[in-house]
Amino acid sequence: MSLARQQAERDLDDLQRTHAARLAGIERLRVARHGPARHLASCLVLPPDSVAGEFADLAGEPDAKLRQRIERAAEDVVMAYEESHGRECARVGHEKIGFDIRSLAPPDAQTGYRDPVVGCGGSK
Repeated sequence: MSLARQQAERDLDDLQRTHAARLAGIERLRVARHGPARHLASCLVLPPDSVAGEFADLAGEPDAKLRQRIERAAEDVVMAYEESHGRECARVGHEKIGFDIRSLAPPDAQTGYRDPVVGCGGSK
């Protein structure tokens, strides 16, 4: 009886450790956001050796100045879209918080609450 109890206690300890490890894994996936998430774009990433023909030029990394101009142009498109939908935008890429543009919805007429639409523009 004592041996069976010890085995059961070890099994329970293993289950509790596994449970804690899985909860910790889920905790790492937590993203703090308010309001609905909105899909703005999709991206296809291919390894350079699988890219052929007209996509071959896209496989290389552009120089730093060109990359900055491309990123700025993409941010301009996102900001224009967000502002055309009545949202107030701010560039926050320099803050290194995982996204480049913070967008706030207009304040609610009764509460004054502003629904943040975070994550516009993606991270680098």
